[in-house]
Amino acid sequence: WIQYFVAFDNQEQRSLFTSVRKSVVEYQSKTSSCLGSAQERFSQWWKEFRGDQGLQASAAAAGYGFAYLTAIVFGVFLLLWLYRRTAKMPIWKRLLNWVKGTNRASVIEFYERMQTVLASKGFNREPHQTPLEFAFALNIPEAVKITEKYNRVRFGEKYLSSAESLEIETWLNSLAATNQHESKMDHS
Repeated sequence: WIQYFVAFDNQEQRSLFTSVRKSVVEYQSKTSSCLGSAQERFSQWWKEFRGDQGLQASAAAAGYGFAYLTAIVFGVFLLLWLYRRTAKMPIWKRLLNWVKGTNRASVIEFYERMQTVLASKGFNREPHQTPLEFAFALNIPEAVKITEKYNRVRFGEKYLSSAESLEIETWLNSLAATNQHESKMDHS
């Protein structure tokens, strides 16, 4: 610790700068070499394509050019297809939540599910209402309990336990099964 933070003097800084600079120069040299080689190959192909080395070489160069172009287009389409297919996989969302170390997505998800269920029964939160005011106005115990859990997790930076998640799931199922006529919204 002392060597890397306390004793990071001018000599250490120069050494670090020199090694970074050397790496950048090596990378630049390799990139330049690859680009030069590609330019040389393209120049050779162009000479063959123009017919400088005969008609047969020109036809072969055209065939190679078409094959390379087809392979590139096919490769781009394949990469786009793979990206679209894998980007929508639920594993990425779970992995992101795991990396963040939060249940934020599940918090929003269970509250949004409750709002969807309530909206299907004709209950929509007014813009001036807080989530808890809306839940109390509904006079539905499950909605109040779910909203209280939502507030605790969302604003209290607490996490749901497995038991609480199961409890919320039970409340959501009960709420979905509740008949619209059984619950009355207080409009006062």
